[in-house]
Amino acid sequence: MRQFTKVALVFIALVVLTASNAMAVTPDFNARSQVYIKNNAVALDQFSKKVSNFVSEMAVSPNSIAPPVTSLEFTGVLSSMSQTWEEIQANQYITIQDHGGAEMYLEVVTIGYGIDNAKMNSVNMPRIATYSLTGSDSIVYGFINYYDASGTQNGSATVQSISQNYPNNTMTDSLTVQ
Repeated sequence: MRQFTKVALVFIALVVLTASNAMAVTPDFNARSQVYIKNNAVALDQFSKKVSNFVSEMAVSPNSIAPPVTSLEFTGVLSSMSQTWEEIQANQYITIQDHGGAEMYLEVVTIGYGIDNAKMNSVNMPRIATYSLTGSDSIVYGFINYYDASGTQNGSATVQSISQNYPNNTMTDSLTVQ
């Protein structure tokens, strides 16, 4: 009986130790994307109108042309250490909170259609979720992408997007994650 108690205590200690280093809940990226859309409704509506105007000026149907990338930015970071989304503001190039731990996710908003590549400390990050930004006219004008940087303690995150069509421009953003 005594040996069973020691084993049980060791098991409980391991569970507590593991739980203290793990995220409380697996991130709900769909819910997070809806929060982003709600918090940025005015700016996103302006982007939607710009895309509609672009399509009208090109005198083509909405299904025949995709708008070029006009904006690319990191907008959020979530990690095991902070456990709440840190909102990254425009022109913010370093996180305020300390991040890292077993899990870390970065949120990137792309306005327009591009081929994105995101890296953390020069290592490609896998894209784990994508949500479309759609205007009232049902035209998709951008995307919210989530990248997995789990296991990274800190460093430099970069994202690059190359427009899929004319003018084939390239946009980049970077963020120092503390």
